[in-house]
Amino acid sequence: MTEIACQTVDFLYEDNGGRPKDLVLPTLDDIKEDLAKFTIDRIRTGMTVVIKPDPNEGNKFSVRGMHYTYGLHGIVLAVDYSNELVQVETYLRQEGILVRYWYPLAVLETTDTPPDERC
Repeated sequence: MTEIACQTVDFLYEDNGGRPKDLVLPTLDDIKEDLAKFTIDRIRTGMTVVIKPDPNEGNKFSVRGMHYTYGLHGIVLAVDYSNELVQVETYLRQEGILVRYWYPLAVLETTDTPPDERC
C-alpha cells in the first residue's frame, strides 16, 4: 500500500523532474510509531485504559486511594483537555466498589482489552 502511495507521488512530480529531495514520505514504521503515541487528543469517553503506577507518586494529583487502582483497567468518563487530566472509573475487587479518580495522562495507557474482560 505504501508502495502505491510512493508511486502516485512520483507520478505527480514526473513532469517537474521528479520528486523534490526535501520531500520525504513517512514509512510504515513512522506511521506505527505515531499511532502508538498516547496524546490527550486520542482519549475518548468510554475507552478502556490501564492505570500505570505513577513515577511521581508525590505529584499534586495523587491521593492515597489512587494507589489501589494502579495496574487495573478502567473506563474513561471525562477528559479535561486543558489540564490533560482524565477521569477514570475502575472497580476495586477487594473492596467491592467502583471508584472514580482524575489521573494525569502520564499514568494511563490504552489497551485492546474489551470492557467486559477488564475485571
